[in-house]
Amino acid sequence: MELCSAEEWSLFEPQLLLQLKHAGQGNRLKISMHRKEYDEALAILTSGRYPMSSWGGDYQIQVAQKLEKRYPEEILKYYLSGLGDLDRNADRKEYTRKAKVMVIVRHVLVDVVGDAAR
Repeated sequence: MELCSAEEWSLFEPQLLLQLKHAGQGNRLKISMHRKEYDEALAILTSGRYPMSSWGGDYQIQVAQKLEKRYPEEILKYYLSGLGDLDRNADRKEYTRKAKVMVIVRHVLVDVVGDAAR
């Protein structure tokens, strides 16, 4: 079932994209990835921080993983934002979360960037 013709879509699409500015970050990120607008997706992703809790950030992490090879330095900074202040005391859950982020940072440095010395 076709919802609209290509001609109709060419009229609606610009109007919809203008309204996208008012959408939430998650929805804008999904649409940018679907449209393969990776520069825009990176800008949306890095305008926030790495998710600090285990719920709600799965899609952002998946997008970051997809963008690692294309934008390694920017994604590395995004991952590093998930470490927060390493000098502060925290509970075990927070140490566990930070350790998992450090594994991801190491992966990007060693496997993607190829700079194990950093």
